[in-house]
Amino acid sequence: MSPNTTQQRVKPNALDRVISWFDPAAGFRRMRFREAESIRASYDAARTGRRTANWATSGASANSEIAAAQPLSRDRSRDLIRNNPLGSNAQGKWADSIVGPGILCRWEDPAVQEKWDAWTKRASADGLPHFEAVQYLACESEFESGEVLTRYRSRRRSDGIWPPFQIQVLEADHLDTAKTQPTDANGYIIHGVEFNAVGKRVAYWLFEHHPGDSSSVGMRGSVGNASKRVDAAEIRHVYKPSRPGQVRGVPRLVSTTAAAKDTADWEDAEIVRKRTEACIAAAVTSPEGDDFTFTAQVMDANGNQVSTFEPGMILKTKPGEEVVWNNPAYAGGYDDYKTSRQRDFAAGAKMPFELLTGNYSKSNYSSSRMGVVAYERTVVSTQWNVIIPLVCEAAAEEFLRLLEILDGPIANKRHEWNPPAFNLLDRLTEAKADEVELRTGKTSWPQLVSRAGNDPSKLIEQIEEFAKRLKKAGVSFFNGQDLNMGKSQQDQQQEEQ
Repeated sequence: MSPNTTQQRVKPNALDRVISWFDPAAGFRRMRFREAESIRASYDAARTGRRTANWATSGASANSEIAAAQPLSRDRSRDLIRNNPLGSNAQGKWADSIVGPGILCRWEDPAVQEKWDAWTKRASADGLPHFEAVQYLACESEFESGEVLTRYRSRRRSDGIWPPFQIQVLEADHLDTAKTQPTDANGYIIHGVEFNAVGKRVAYWLFEHHPGDSSSVGMRGSVGNASKRVDAAEIRHVYKPSRPGQVRGVPRLVSTTAAAKDTADWEDAEIVRKRTEACIAAAVTSPEGDDFTFTAQVMDANGNQVSTFEPGMILKTKPGEEVVWNNPAYAGGYDDYKTSRQRDFAAGAKMPFELLTGNYSKSNYSSSRMGVVAYERTVVSTQWNVIIPLVCEAAAEEFLRLLEILDGPIANKRHEWNPPAFNLLDRLTEAKADEVELRTGKTSWPQLVSRAGNDPSKLIEQIEEFAKRLKKAGVSFFNGQDLNMGKSQQDQQQEEQ
């Protein structure tokens, strides 16, 4: 918008002219401010007035906002997961979808594959059964707290782990959030994460043991809990930034916390109402008028004097006394309100309402499939943007680094990750779609197998081995048409000859 156009839209009023007469500079600033307000008012989100009077906003940076809100939001997220069925189910379904039985790595070099398979069985420094369990724990922690740390721990050759390192999973509480300051090397520290002069992460300031631990004795018998500097080469900070420059993560349930608390409060109020209805409070009237008092003849079933009512009580009154029962009116709308809030919770957790609640009463095949397809995109995005690069690939890089130092150069380092298959609703329809993609060249057989979470090389070996056993036993699960799918009759005759 040109200045001339702006002047035509915002005309000076009497007060503007008076101010400009006495102080032209102040008048000019006033007109500029009024012009800016006029342009801003073109957007409803920027308007000020009665409707937005209580709308508090912040212009702080991502790190400033997170520093103020992270501890409490993280504690509340954990409380939701501990005590709220939806929170607990959301975390479990999330980790099951992202990691499931494990994100597997397939190496082209068989020798490297063999060493990798041996290392993954003892990869955990926390006593978890294998590397896939490390992935699962890291995924759950990242969902709950918004971030998680993995630390590489060196081991002795005598420990029987090769290459000699394991992975320790640490909650983000270990990061010293109060550590925010410049460093002597022209760098800086933001909430426990140290950067050099060019903005590269060079270290993390970690508490030796969890700051919420009741014990004051840390690892290796140390006393106290002062944060220590740990080189960034030992740490992987797993989180999903949502704003440029964001150093720390926020819980994935942060936008659903208030909705979940409101629903829990409504649930408590509904329970209290039901208990009140079950009591059926009553008023006892007597011909004695105002001088009436409860006597021992107004008793419960056990012969005790009645002054309060409880569910299941039986009253015995004096002759002439009348009991007037209170029948509370039903307060409707609870089911609709709860379902609405559960949908809000599911939207904040980024998963389908039906998957979160198990409620399929108002779903059909088309709507359920649309929800699953959208959820699959969220899952795949998290797998390849968070868990695989920051947990899986980072471990593979450390594995290769140590293996080359200790065993010598590795010629073929190529590998690929196979996340678990995402099962859709109609396996037959999906199988036909896969067949069409194979026929038209849109995908290859190894890609299709990898997408299903399997290793193509191992699958070929299994098929060959089992085919030999079937042939030897004279057993076939397929007819000739199925086995020769896509082949011409001439090709089949040539193969038979």
